[in-house]
Amino acid sequence: MLSADLRDMRSFDGRLATAYRRAGRRRPNPEWTLDQPWWWLDTSTVDRRRALGDEDRRIWLRRQVA
Repeated sequence: MLSADLRDMRSFDGRLATAYRRAGRRRPNPEWTLDQPWWWLDTSTVDRRRALGDEDRRIWLRRQVA
């Protein structure tokens, strides 16, 4: 939603309805899952990151350069 949509909600409603129609036509990707792969190392908490060994810390917590 854009601020300009507040003046005329029909424009927003139309774009939203179109997006829902497009999404409804897409077939699901069977490769997508919510389950983590067997090789995934969970580093979602500070305690889990602190528990990593030196090698895992180097691999999983290295700084990403954009």
